[in-house]
Amino acid sequence: MVQTLSKHKGRILTLETLQNGYLASGSSDRTIKIWNTTSGICIRTISGPTDWIWSLAQLNDRYLASGTWQSINIWDIETGKNYQTLTGHSSWVSSLLTFGDELLISGSWDNTIKIWNRKTGKCIRTMSAHGHYVYSLLKLDYQFVASASVDGTIKIWNIESGIVTKTLYGHSDAVNTLIRLKNGELVSGSDDATIKIWNLETGKCSRTLKGHSGSVEAFAVLETGYLVSGSNDGDIKVWNLRDAEIIDSLKGHNSSISSLALLPGGHLASGSDDATINIWNF
Repeated sequence: MVQTLSKHKGRILTLETLQNGYLASGSSDRTIKIWNTTSGICIRTISGPTDWIWSLAQLNDRYLASGTWQSINIWDIETGKNYQTLTGHSSWVSSLLTFGDELLISGSWDNTIKIWNRKTGKCIRTMSAHGHYVYSLLKLDYQFVASASVDGTIKIWNIESGIVTKTLYGHSDAVNTLIRLKNGELVSGSDDATIKIWNLETGKCSRTLKGHSGSVEAFAVLETGYLVSGSNDGDIKVWNLRDAEIIDSLKGHNSSISSLALLPGGHLASGSDDATINIWNF
């Protein structure tokens, strides 16, 4: 571990690597912090949010979106001022995803996914098919998005039509997080403490990885192709997927791992319910 960032006063709920290499963190302390992870200095605190920050997504080099209770706020990164507020969800906004230059997609605990026009701030489509909270969103290509839900399923959406084209079944509990491997396979982490790898063409699970003793909450893929997983068991595990084996286990947090983010220079950031962010070197 290189260093620990510890300015937040609440749980770290989400991390986002910015285009300039800085790191943004959202917390239950109702702030967003921007970090220079080389120096370890918090260069800005955005204290405008009125509730927990569950999700972050950078829109461009100037604006950052945050998901909170029933709304999405757009912040000017330089000034920390609220530029725009998007309303329409009826619960926590747990996931945000930029899509091209014009769209922002949000997933919520109200069981819906909304597509927003970033220029007008208007919701142009609401997609409903999950039977419980939507926890995670992942862009697959220019037309398709995957969503993970507490209902235990992963759904593949055509965002132009708003139609579910495929539903992936296999987890026995909530699906918390998704990531795409370099070979195109989809990876999911669940409250059932497993990691599943999916063939998106067939919709079938090709492998199930077991190693965590708690729910799998976050992923990252290293330049080497290794998969990194974070869990509420407090561990971060590094997987060689070719052999389906754990090659390293990183210990440094004393509570659940909520988020992982790749940083420039071969570093990885991990956010935890212990209110700290650890920076790891690979």
